Amino acid sequence: MPPELTGLARIPLVLRGSTDGRDPHDSTSERHATHAVADLEARVPISVLADTWRDLLRRDPDPALGLRIGRRIDVRSLGLVGYVAASSRTLGDALERVSRYYRLLHEGVDCRIEHEDGQTTIQLHDRTAQPTSPRHEVDVRLAALLTGCRQLTHRSIVPDGVSFPYPRPRRLEPYRRTFRTGRLYFDQPRASVVLPASALGHAVSSADETLAFYLERLAADALTTLGPGRSRPFAADVTAAIGRILEEEMPTIATVGALLGLRPRTIQHRLRSEDTTFAELLDDVRRARAEHLLRAGRSTIDEIAARLGYSEPSTFYRAFRRWRGTTPATFRAKPPPLPPGA
Repeated sequence: MPPELTGLARIPLVLRGSTDGRDPHDSTSERHATHAVADLEARVPISVLADTWRDLLRRDPDPALGLRIGRRIDVRSLGLVGYVAASSRTLGDALERVSRYYRLLHEGVDCRIEHEDGQTTIQLHDRTAQPTSPRHEVDVRLAALLTGCRQLTHRSIVPDGVSFPYPRPRRLEPYRRTFRTGRLYFDQPRASVVLPASALGHAVSSADETLAFYLERLAADALTTLGPGRSRPFAADVTAAIGRILEEEMPTIATVGALLGLRPRTIQHRLRSEDTTFAELLDDVRRARAEHLLRAGRSTIDEIAARLGYSEPSTFYRAFRRWRGTTPATFRAKPPPLPPGA
């Protein structure tokens, strides 16, 4: 029988502390409180999280409970993951790091980021299929994600769309108040938030890249303790490293290896086992970054080419035509598509 998936011990405490008028040290049981208080960074079975939700809903059956809790969560209360995000340079960097280490919060939830057509979609996929309060768990994750984006940047970020994997509720007002948009889509395959490309460039007010470097080392070590087969594909780690290095210089397999603490040959071997290559991942990152910068509209096309490591603008033009079948200028002039159902 496979071991039960785990979550961060501090999460039940955070959930209880974020409810209206609750003592953050109040607990479902003395045993659960001991888990949370003795070592907030320890792992607890996800059944403890399910027990916490049952207790919260027994005390407060409000259908909007998850949204209320999500609006109140402070990003740093999430421990190592929250502090890594808070020390990032931009919101885009912060979200990439949250995606990379999200399983430290809940081992059964995948956080994936996709960049396409000038928009960024953050998907949260719960693989556990827990029968206990899935709606409230979805709500708190999505609301906390967007609340965290606003906290980190001190900006009133409005998403281009929010998707929920459950039927449309009778009352939408709590959703509109939480997400500040009417673009709410229900009965969707995945829980997700779609952000405009311009939001990813917002500076994080508490940025400290030196601190982020050391915190990432701690987070990476913590991720390895979850055991084989429980971390995301190695290609995702390489992609994240490429993105961080590209902010300062042209990434090479050697510089990525230095960041990840691996030899280039090891990186090549592990990527081959996942049917990809370093060159393909670098190409994907440059394409996504190019689309984001073009949509953001603050840099000239020549400046974007230089930022992406192209020695000549003409080389960037050829690469972009290969990616998108059009020129950078035409892509920039075309308005981004509306979310489905808009």
